[in-house]
Amino acid sequence: MDKTIIDFLKSHISEQTTLTDWLSVIIYAFTLAVASWAAWTAKRALAENQKITRVHTDPFIIVKLDHMVESINWFRLKIANESLGHAFKIKIEIKNKNSRKYSLLADKILSRINTPNFMIRGVNHLSPSEQKFSNFFTMDKVIEQDQRNTDMFFNLNFEVTVTYQNKNKKNFCDVYILDFSEFKDVERITSKSVYDRHLDEFKKINKNLSDLKSEQIKFKNEYEKANRGWTETELREKVSYFDKQRVIRKALNQVQPDDLVDRRVLPRESIQKIRRKNK
Repeated sequence: MDKTIIDFLKSHISEQTTLTDWLSVIIYAFTLAVASWAAWTAKRALAENQKITRVHTDPFIIVKLDHMVESINWFRLKIANESLGHAFKIKIEIKNKNSRKYSLLADKILSRINTPNFMIRGVNHLSPSEQKFSNFFTMDKVIEQDQRNTDMFFNLNFEVTVTYQNKNKKNFCDVYILDFSEFKDVERITSKSVYDRHLDEFKKINKNLSDLKSEQIKFKNEYEKANRGWTETELREKVSYFDKQRVIRKALNQVQPDDLVDRRVLPRESIQKIRRKNK
């Protein structure tokens, strides 16, 4: 580029150089600088675009400890593909990083987590947003209602290594730490004893069943009332209602129809039925 500028100056600038020639040189140099800057910017933008494309299309597998919101203290391992790319040949390895003091408790949990075949053999494919879950394990069964085990439960941690490939067979490896202490401050899990938590859940279930039963009874009564025939008491009440309507209409000097009509007693005829009668 420098050589080109020098050659241009030698060929166009002489002792008789005018102001117009100098302006041409300046415009040429400015145009060249702008073109160079535009080319550099385009190259950088292309590189960034390729980088963003790779980020969005490469798979990204996460492994985390999942607490079931619908339950009292049920846990499971969640494996999910959080990217827009497909993941292949997913392998999961869980290492016990706890001391011997926690070994019995940790082994119980690992035996539950590793029960599904895919936890041992791996997963062949995970599409975007697809998830896999291990078997459930409950804190109550693991700790066996021992307060010391409860404290130990929230001190457990495991190291999870997950390896997988993208569609181009590029290898990825991520390491996660399953730290049970993150659930220690969850009031729903730790605020009450096992008995109290179960009791509260049963109370909620009983209340929901009672509400459901009330709604069913209400619906049944409304349905029967709308579909069954009139009872004698209901007919007497309706006749009394008609008599009151006549008295009110007479007091207001309104037109008195020959027969007052209630839709339930004499339903309004449909347009099709009226047309058939008029034919």
